[in-house]
Amino acid sequence: MQPMLEFTLTEPMDLVMPTGYSPNGDGTNDFFVVHGLEGYPGEPHHHLQSLG
Repeated sequence: MQPMLEFTLTEPMDLVMPTGYSPNGDGTNDFFVVHGLEGYPGEPHHHLQSLG
């Protein structure tokens, strides 16, 4: 019987930023989701619009 290995990843995942979104309710790109953000708990993030 082979021993079971356990390991913990210590480096966060790469951030994957969307290039845009279209919240029109069609189910495609309705939400602005940054994948990998959960690897940075407690870090503040700010949302800015083009008018500031």
